[in-house]
Amino acid sequence: METSKILIVEDDVVIALDIQQKLETVGYHIMDTISSGEATLKYLENSQPDLILMDIMLSGKLDGSRQQRRLLLNIRYLLFL
Repeated sequence: METSKILIVEDDVVIALDIQQKLETVGYHIMDTISSGEATLKYLENSQPDLILMDIMLSGKLDGSRQQRRLLLNIRYLLFL
């Protein structure tokens, strides 16, 4: 059985690491952990995760809510934290 590829977008390193460890413990594949909206858009130019777990209050110009419209066009599942 193929595991889902998950991208974590969270600007708090401790929270991102906690989420990653918990998901990996139950067998999920974490593609990467990214800390900004701008870096997420760049990352998605070359990668296609099955699921994005995104903090809705990211630091920077593009927070989770502003990226929602752009990402929903290309991603099957997008969950906000």
